Amino acid sequence: MKHKHYDEFLAQMDWKVRANNIHVPALIQSGWFDDNGVGTTEAIRATNHYTRGSRKLILGPWVHSGNAQYDLGPVHLGENALRFDIDLQHVRWFEHFLNGVNNGVDKEAPVEYYTLNTDKWKNADQFPPTEQQTSWYLDCENGKLLPEKPTQESIGKFDYDPTNPIPHLIDVSQNELEFPNDYAEVEQRDDVLTFTSNELAEPMTITGWFKAIFYASSSAVNTDWAVRVTDVYPDGRSINIDDGVMNAIFYDGPDKPQLLKPGKVYKFEVETQKNFNSVGGWSSITS
Repeated sequence: MKHKHYDEFLAQMDWKVRANNIHVPALIQSGWFDDNGVGTTEAIRATNHYTRGSRKLILGPWVHSGNAQYDLGPVHLGENALRFDIDLQHVRWFEHFLNGVNNGVDKEAPVEYYTLNTDKWKNADQFPPTEQQTSWYLDCENGKLLPEKPTQESIGKFDYDPTNPIPHLIDVSQNELEFPNDYAEVEQRDDVLTFTSNELAEPMTITGWFKAIFYASSSAVNTDWAVRVTDVYPDGRSINIDDGVMNAIFYDGPDKPQLLKPGKVYKFEVETQKNFNSVGGWSSITS
């Protein structure tokens, strides 16, 4: 805890920078609502150089404990959410790579993933399944999330009071930081900037990671940025899909914390963990 930024001490334990020297066969299992999903995200990136057959990803609609629930709060998953073969998959993996059993596990699809709101499992050769990137833009003047870049610049402002922090909603019975919850009421606060798309004309599949890139200034020498992407339902519910948090002093990297100069505009990038969600044509998305 004495090391509050990336330094030589933490570098000794940074396995990501040594990824090219790691070749141990890896079975990576995680859930879209896993509160250690960021760790799994890094594990996926660190093993992207693996040859086919030496890595397998199983990504389900689960919390950290995984593969245990059909319903997560307001989100109904469906009858295919649970995998009754998970233990078998683990045993087959170890049997092949530790005991030399030729059971074909290294010949199967490298990625198996569950798509939220469709109740379907799919196979892929990599994750994300495609390298396509889509950009959406923030319209501060109208509070809109736009698929095309606005024609004019706009500025959004809010007052942040540390004694009245914006809540991060959790379900204490689940003990999960990434548990899906309804943020509609939180988004009505004066200290929250919300950008909502128009109602989607057709379903849109969201896969991979979100990265919010924005320019901001603060009247203080330090603050925190929290970015959240939600699925807005016709009844007004705003269910979180992904989120990310950043301490502003790390705008230039985790190894170079620098206090802000009040009033100066800086570029910030806040990334979320992985997700795979099919957003219906009846909904919109909020950032």
